[in-house]
Amino acid sequence: MKWIKDKLVSNKILSGTWLSSGSHVVAEIAGLSEFDWLLIDNEHGLGDYDSMLRQLQVLSAMLASPIVRVRSNDVGLIKQAVDAGASGIMVPWVDNAQQAKLAVSYMCYPPKGVRGLTMAGRASDYGNDFDEYFNKANDNILKIVQIETLEAVNNVEEIAAVDGVDVLFVGPGDLSLNLGIPGQINNPRFREAIERIVTASKKNNKYLGILVGDHEHLEQSVADGFTFIAMSVDILILSKGFETTFNSFKKYL
Repeated sequence: MKWIKDKLVSNKILSGTWLSSGSHVVAEIAGLSEFDWLLIDNEHGLGDYDSMLRQLQVLSAMLASPIVRVRSNDVGLIKQAVDAGASGIMVPWVDNAQQAKLAVSYMCYPPKGVRGLTMAGRASDYGNDFDEYFNKANDNILKIVQIETLEAVNNVEEIAAVDGVDVLFVGPGDLSLNLGIPGQINNPRFREAIERIVTASKKNNKYLGILVGDHEHLEQSVADGFTFIAMSVDILILSKGFETTFNSFKKYL
């Protein structure tokens, strides 16, 4: 099993990007780069369980650790993803401490949680490394909760205090939208929310994650103290690449 949580303690920047296409070929291409982690997006992405499994399989041979964002804070969805071999789980729209506690419990075996037991799961190499996986999973699965709403910001101190939560991850799109300032990441209201999240994270020894869209936002996020950072989305990267390629022909058309 490929863990990533131990890399977080170094406080170095851990680079990632978003896999929303559902394509295992795109995941493989992304994996050929030296990202620390890749996010398989089952919330807004185009994939399903089968495509998630194929992406996890191809990423097994890559440097990057695979993180799965589930569609919702659902025990069944989370169990499927961890059993399939996700190094970590990102749970969207966590608005309060109770929801954060539930998310953590779904990722952990008893007595810390309610994760069910299978000795034949892909995560344990189909049972060949079950004992080692079982002994490490509770502590080593990276548990990420997303802060995306005003309610979450107002409750961020309590969310950050939840035992087992590793990363507070900002979704800038949804957070700015729910603050009534869609896309305005330099707006004072957005910046105030970021400051509250950063303060709560530092107070409770949690790590900070964010999805950024460009180099300027990356620089700002690093300065704010974020270390678990993804840039862009595979679909956008492909779209811009095709557009750049086509533009080379424009003067001849």
